[in-house]
Amino acid sequence: MFSVKKLTAAILLASMAGTASADQTVEATAADVAAKPVVEMPDFEAIRKQSEARRAALKAEMESRVAAHKAEMDKLTAEHETVVAVDSSIEEFRKQMDAERAEIEAEMEARRAAHKAEMDQHREEIRKEIDARRAEMDKHFESLRAEAVTGK
Repeated sequence: MFSVKKLTAAILLASMAGTASADQTVEATAADVAAKPVVEMPDFEAIRKQSEARRAALKAEMESRVAAHKAEMDKLTAEHETVVAVDSSIEEFRKQMDAERAEIEAEMEARRAAHKAEMDQHREEIRKEIDARRAEMDKHFESLRAEAVTGK
């Protein structure tokens, strides 16, 4: 097989150099071309099939990765929803405890107020009793003084 470009280039060089005839140049070029191994055309169908197989393998790998990532995200989403549910139940429990605490505090405040009122009333009764006894004692001392002064 002769390359037209190489043959033309060799003829041009020989004619410019003027040392070789066109036949010698053609023979030298033909020998040069024959000495080189023949380059075969690549098998484009095999390359296409190999490329498609590689593309299919990469696609399968990506789908596998996407599925694994989706599974991980679903797992994390489920864990998050569980945490949110627990947090909301804890929040509900806190609200319930706060309401009960407020109720207990109101009840305790009412008891304190009732106890204080009762104690104030009891103190007032004791003061009245003390004042009545003082008045009685004062009358008794006055009568004793009056007896001492009058001599009876």
